[in-house]
Amino acid sequence: MRYYYRKYMMDDLSLLNEITQSYTDPETGEVDWWYTQTVTVLGPICEQYITSSDEGAIYMSCSLWSTASAVDILWDQEPLLSFSSSEVWPEPSSELHTFGNAMDIYKRDYCERFTCPEPEPPIV
Repeated sequence: MRYYYRKYMMDDLSLLNEITQSYTDPETGEVDWWYTQTVTVLGPICEQYITSSDEGAIYMSCSLWSTASAVDILWDQEPLLSFSSSEVWPEPSSELHTFGNAMDIYKRDYCERFTCPEPEPPIV
């Protein structure tokens, strides 16, 4: 089974109601339900930070929050087309939210969609 990791920014979370799908086997008439592996609604994210200092210490705080909610979905099937207009593709990094060990899945999906730089060989 191939998993797909997608990130979304959604103004309206009602789209999440489409995640559960049913499939009726034409031979047996049995109904199977398909689900995603994991869905996390992160909520609004900070789009702009400001820094300030106090007695030599530097502090960062958010000065602009997104109006849309960030949503991460680990799909166990091809992502639904109705979600494609909400997709966002931040560059993979150690600061990017992922589920457990799913960063490799996100990097694979990202690199299939965009050109990823070749990893630099280690310095010996």
